[in-house]
Amino acid sequence: MSNLLDSAKDLWTLGRTQLMAVGLAESHTQVNHAMSVLLPTLLAAMAERSGDEQAMAAVQELMKTEAGSLDEIAQQLAAGGPAAAGSPAGKLTGLLFGGDEARLFKEVEAFSGLKPGHVTPMATMAAALVLRALSTHVKAEAGPKELASRLAKVGGGLSALLPYEVVQVLYGKREAA
Repeated sequence: MSNLLDSAKDLWTLGRTQLMAVGLAESHTQVNHAMSVLLPTLLAAMAERSGDEQAMAAVQELMKTEAGSLDEIAQQLAAGGPAAAGSPAGKLTGLLFGGDEARLFKEVEAFSGLKPGHVTPMATMAAALVLRALSTHVKAEAGPKELASRLAKVGGGLSALLPYEVVQVLYGKREAA
């Protein structure tokens, strides 16, 4: 678990934190709080979907198409750029959370103290970090089954890193109880 999560966290640099904080007019602390929830949330959601071969094929395709400098992505997102919905990272959040995306983002917003609407660019940035980290851990030519296997191993302890309300959205009452 920690290998993949640590890789994603390592990509979340002070410079990227500052870009997002200044661009969103949020404090560094709030931006970091949001990211500290979003990274394990994305990985937990991916682990939860690891049994869905179509979802894994889609994630693998997103890994291949996510391009560009992470600093440029952060800058564009912080400036309110169009990168969110149409980017591979933006597509990942839709794939993983679907109809629960707004509810989940509201919980992250409450936990982190971010202003309404600011979790969306943060989640897109987190997705870009996770896709980049995944691409360093799973070979580009690996199939969806190898990706699923890798993600299934990650899932176990991630819910312990998340606020209770986020766990409820991700897993329903099953793990939150």
